[in-house]
Amino acid sequence: MTTIERPESVAAPLLVLVYGVCRIVDGVDGDRGPGPALPIGQFAVDVVAGWS
Repeated sequence: MTTIERPESVAAPLLVLVYGVCRIVDGVDGDRGPGPALPIGQFAVDVVAGWS
């Protein structure tokens, strides 16, 4: 079985994708703002930034 030596190299792009999807979902109603999607996306970016 193959193991990933650096899981952040897989998780970081996925979390950035989550951020992008959350931004799209947040803007569907025409207003970007403090809805539930924006903080979820920001959390994903914070997790990625913590690995840097």
